[in-house]
Amino acid sequence: MPRAAVITLKKHAEHVGYCAKTLRTRAIEGYYPPHVMKKDKGEWVVDTEEWDRWYRSKQ
Repeated sequence: MPRAAVITLKKHAEHVGYCAKTLRTRAIEGYYPPHVMKKDKGEWVVDTEEWDRWYRSKQ
């Protein structure tokens, strides 16, 4: 099953096991690069492919 490349922050939080508020706060603080998490039409979205690349590079 192909994964969507861009999903809402709330859905992504459920998938990775983090609280949506924590992810949102860290995004605002600049912890996540803008190509991974950004605001689109007033809603926070996550590029899941970029998240995977970024997360692997952090480990």
